[in-house]
Amino acid sequence: MQDWVYRSQDYRRALALLKSDAASQKLNDLLRPATGGYFSELNPIFLTQVSDVTLLKVAPIWLARDGLVPLLMFFARHPRPPERWKGRLLIHFSLEGCVPSAWRTVVRPWRLKVDRKYQVNNKKILFVGLVTDYYCNLGALEKQLEFVRDRVKKKSRRLTQKPIFLVTWHHGVSQGADHYHMKYLLKICEYFGSNLDSMSWSQFMKQDSFEDYLIVDFNDYLVCSDSFIVQHALSYNGALMNVHPAQLEATFSAAEYFPLSFYHGFEIGRQISENGWGSDRLREVTGLLEYDQRLSKAFGAAGQNFLPWPDSLMQWARSHSVWGD
Repeated sequence: MQDWVYRSQDYRRALALLKSDAASQKLNDLLRPATGGYFSELNPIFLTQVSDVTLLKVAPIWLARDGLVPLLMFFARHPRPPERWKGRLLIHFSLEGCVPSAWRTVVRPWRLKVDRKYQVNNKKILFVGLVTDYYCNLGALEKQLEFVRDRVKKKSRRLTQKPIFLVTWHHGVSQGADHYHMKYLLKICEYFGSNLDSMSWSQFMKQDSFEDYLIVDFNDYLVCSDSFIVQHALSYNGALMNVHPAQLEATFSAAEYFPLSFYHGFEIGRQISENGWGSDRLREVTGLLEYDQRLSKAFGAAGQNFLPWPDSLMQWARSHSVWGD
């Protein structure tokens, strides 16, 4: 796979062709700043940018930054890869069950890897993520907080300072957004107390090093699997605490490693798991999308959702994710 990675013309040509449309702009606004861009020879993109699947042929590999819902949308709209394309599409390894059979020969799993030889004893814990239920719903947040609290207890001798919460900007998309923000912060206080510190976005970006920090990304992986916030912190020697159950349970057989910084990079798996969802569950997704199209035709623009996918698909994915409803 590594024989092409330094051919940067593939990367530039690909990004020139993948123009941002209304759907991908919605996603970018919704998840800012997690959707911030960065360079990698693996060509990281959000698949909402890919309206024509044949555009994948301009590069030999793509790394999908999407979560479960946009992946389901992509595979429903493009049930098979481009003809005669011998490239690779990389997806987060916790989401490989949603890959339909026609795509399984070209899809490979990825996960982040931190080089432990550069890690020091982390004395601070930094909570990152976006305070919106489109990035992490309250049910998933509570389960992840419980996991982090238990892990932190084991590291209590090392964590000498109070937890820090990264404050990023956000765009509420519903009338209940402010109410959710309050419940989100109260949930953190429930598990870690009210003696928290905060870090502004400008302080985060100006930080010289995160070598003392343990980074925790509260994310249910429904919309985004690859956050610029996490990538930035790890590139400055931050340590990552994995809170996704699949991170602990999956048997991941790494085939190759691609550095993204001096301290971390991507591990690419040999193959995706054979335990896919099956055709019945994927047909449920297709049925939801077809029903939404009929509603759109019947009610026009009034029936359109703010998001680039129907809310019914978001609810379905949430009930079928590892975090439950």
